[in-house]
Amino acid sequence: MNHQLNESTNFDANAGSSIDLATDPIVPADADGQGEAITPLGAVRVCWCGRVVTGVALVPRVSTDSPMAIPDWIAGQLERYCRDPSFCFTLARQPAGTPFQRRVWQLIAAIPAGRTRTYADIAAELGSGPRAVGGACRANPYPLLVPCHRVVAVKGLGGFAGDADGQLLAFKRRLLVHEGALSAA
Repeated sequence: MNHQLNESTNFDANAGSSIDLATDPIVPADADGQGEAITPLGAVRVCWCGRVVTGVALVPRVSTDSPMAIPDWIAGQLERYCRDPSFCFTLARQPAGTPFQRRVWQLIAAIPAGRTRTYADIAAELGSGPRAVGGACRANPYPLLVPCHRVVAVKGLGGFAGDADGQLLAFKRRLLVHEGALSAA
């Protein structure tokens, strides 16, 4: 079951039909699951265990066989981000990553909406290399929550989730335009 977020945002109304989050299925706090939300920015697949997010994937193509709707406590935050790009997610996340990856993700999490940093800039701050920072971005299990889309190359967007020129990079571009860090043109 796909979850479509309310289209009362400033986005293309053709992105999907609206729903009332209050009438969506309620998922008990101890339930595990995964679901997919169709947002004006693209599809977002989320996995959770209890009230802890265990993974997020930005999906270039919408799946029709998502096993469960996204519960209110996740969908509400996605909807708020779609309405207000400066919204900061407060969802609990399962710890993940190596110590180096966690340091990179901590720096990424501090980048405000509407701003970007380069792989090289983050690498210099960590005493590392840009490719290592790119690898940590690619390994990020929580895109959007840890906004790796705000990390760009010195010249151009760089990659996104291992994609250098396809649909995921287009998703990165939409996120940066939404946040005002990139012009729509």
